[in-house]
Amino acid sequence: VIPRFTAWTVGAWGILSTLFALLFRGGLSLKLLGIGVRNKRGEMASRLRCAWRSLLVWVPLAVLYGIGAWLANDDRVATGLAMMLVSALMHALALSYAIWRPSRSIQDRLAGTHLVPR
Repeated sequence: VIPRFTAWTVGAWGILSTLFALLFRGGLSLKLLGIGVRNKRGEMASRLRCAWRSLLVWVPLAVLYGIGAWLANDDRVATGLAMMLVSALMHALALSYAIWRPSRSIQDRLAGTHLVPR
């Protein structure tokens, strides 16, 4: 039950964050914290670029968690739990990198965006 719940939670949270990225150009938390998302030219990033930035974060994680949950519910419980552990480790590493380099996280590098004060 826990692997399936984790996979669904990551997926649902990702969809919600992408919708907020579309609505608020970067997400609700960035809007509340007074942080803007800019493109390579320094202009305000488009809503689609902000949504792409959000998708770059959660889709790979949701896929990894989903594979782990699928394996854990099948006959390969140990393999599924190991995959869930690898997913959680990658999640923690991505979060650590974002804390270490807040203005140029992995998704910002891939989406061609920068975080700036509003």
